Amino acid sequence: MYHNYMTKYTTLFILLFIKLPVAAMDYADYHRGINKAEEFIFVKNKFDSGINLYTKIFKEFDFVYAGDCLIAMQIALYVNNEKAFINFTEKAFQNGLMLRNFKKVYSIKHHSLYLKDTAKFILLYKSNRPHYLARIDTAALKTMHALKAEDQLVKNSIKWPNGQFEFHKERQKRYLPLIEKTIAELKKIAFEKGFPSDKIVGIDQSDIMRELKLNSPDMMEYWWRNKNRNECVIEKGQFQSDEDYLYSYYNIPPIIHHPKVYDIFDESYYIQQIKLGNIHPKDVAVFHDNTYTNGINTPDVPVGRCFFGCGVMAENKANDRKVKDIIINECRAKWFIAPIENDRAKWKFMQEHKMNYGWGWMGKRS
Repeated sequence: MYHNYMTKYTTLFILLFIKLPVAAMDYADYHRGINKAEEFIFVKNKFDSGINLYTKIFKEFDFVYAGDCLIAMQIALYVNNEKAFINFTEKAFQNGLMLRNFKKVYSIKHHSLYLKDTAKFILLYKSNRPHYLARIDTAALKTMHALKAEDQLVKNSIKWPNGQFEFHKERQKRYLPLIEKTIAELKKIAFEKGFPSDKIVGIDQSDIMRELKLNSPDMMEYWWRNKNRNECVIEKGQFQSDEDYLYSYYNIPPIIHHPKVYDIFDESYYIQQIKLGNIHPKDVAVFHDNTYTNGINTPDVPVGRCFFGCGVMAENKANDRKVKDIIINECRAKWFIAPIENDRAKWKFMQEHKMNYGWGWMGKRS
């Protein structure tokens, strides 16, 4: 009996005084919340409800997507809610937004609530930037940065000494093994640390290596170092950053050049990583549509093939294919993506009011 008594209270002591792991936040709830906030604003015209929901979500989740912050910032300005605008801006700075990004946003840079005290936002940026930089896994970032650069350096046909270019067959023979090598390294990070996107390696930035003092070249340095090599046929644009799209570009070139983009990982992995916040669901949708529709083909709906139609360009192609909205929305629902009608309402409203809304690779998170 004494033994049972001690066992009971030893267990109680452990439960009371040992810090147990905290359950990870479920980003399915995050995306559902963002979708609902956008529905309030763009479908139902309930701006206060949408702003209040944005505020709640941004308090609950430390990591959030910078594009969502910038949408919320613009809506706060639209209704002249200064407090919400400042709160959303602070959250955006904590998740990678830079002053040079939102100074390019028409609906912000011309608004009186921003112009009346621009110095305040400089201080706000400086105080919140360290929060963002501390989250970045610098080892994973360096690897992904190098993989992207290597892919850009060798993906084009090389020029032979006689001035002719490599034939497509020779290029494929040389390039495809490199893609497999690159994907193997990417998958190593993906399974050990999580999918290397915004949350883990940060969003695209032209001088991130210099800012973090990682003693590693930034993307344009790869261009300057290699632009005069005879065998390299590269363009400057391949190494310029997509900073204003507010997403992680480091994983896109290696993945998108794989013959079967979506099939690099299985569906259970994608869902797991979406729920952990390591990958945006619209990025997964783009991988899927790129693999199975190739931008031009009609998805084979009768055999269960999905089409997600993410981004304005994809939406136009969806209309060309005459894919019914009900099919698109059934696909979107399983990955916590808003119905396409809601996205259409968002695109229309933001275009009409000169707001920026095209986030992600080629605007596909819009």
